[in-house]
Amino acid sequence: MTGNEMISQLGMRMEDPSQENFTQTMKIDVLNVAQKTVVNLIHNAYLDELETIQDDVSITGGVVAYSSVFSTTTVTIAGAGSGATAVPVIRGGYVVAVTVTAPGTGYSGTPTATVGGGGGSGALLTVVKDGATIGSITVSNPGNGSYSEGSPVRNGITAIYDDTNDLFCSMIEAKDAKRLENSYLAGGTNNPVAYTHGQKIYVSPSSTDTIDVWYLKEPTAIGADDNEADLNVALHEVILDFAESQLWKMDAKNDRASSASASAMGQIEALNARYPTEAPKGIGTKNRD
Repeated sequence: MTGNEMISQLGMRMEDPSQENFTQTMKIDVLNVAQKTVVNLIHNAYLDELETIQDDVSITGGVVAYSSVFSTTTVTIAGAGSGATAVPVIRGGYVVAVTVTAPGTGYSGTPTATVGGGGGSGALLTVVKDGATIGSITVSNPGNGSYSEGSPVRNGITAIYDDTNDLFCSMIEAKDAKRLENSYLAGGTNNPVAYTHGQKIYVSPSSTDTIDVWYLKEPTAIGADDNEADLNVALHEVILDFAESQLWKMDAKNDRASSASASAMGQIEALNARYPTEAPKGIGTKNRD
């Protein structure tokens, strides 16, 4: 479902299609809280739409901060008038458009934009004024590479690939880092090891200078638009259930809130319980916990 379709569906569930009791802003807010709730509760296997790879991350001395991996694209606007603001629109890991949410006073009608820190060739700047799209122009410098979508959800770094040695790292917990001091267990060029702690990624051997980070990105915020929600369509009803529950709570109708919440949790529990029986079998994992 698109953002507009979710808002419409939520309005019908709340018996408020004309948005007299619950504004569009309220519905968007609860939909985004609900989306985050689903991401936090559902098994990672159902979040493949959020799986992302940040390629060619430079690492020095075996450590790199999240802020260097999950950077933010910046947008500079010229000719749009004072007070103009812009938001990068991300699809498939690339900046595909930049929406000017407030062209500002003295709007010229033909602003230019420079996108830094990544993007995709041919990205567009969509000019919006008073809620109406005025037109589009090509971004003057869209960049070359993928855009990082912020820190991973639930610290969800799923794998680290050592580009220097062309091997996947063995992922360990930070509490086991002490064991790497044992020369027999230490990570090497034939068996690199990685762990995360304190918003940083650590890799052994420290001679590794480039890695690829595999992680679960934050889902794109749901808005009043025709963009499909990031999560699998099978989870859209669950998002609506959680959102409905929050609105009923605001309306002090706890019985209806509990019913909607129970419906959402029931679907999540059923999916999570089903996954172990459908999970692919790993190599050398028989009889392992």
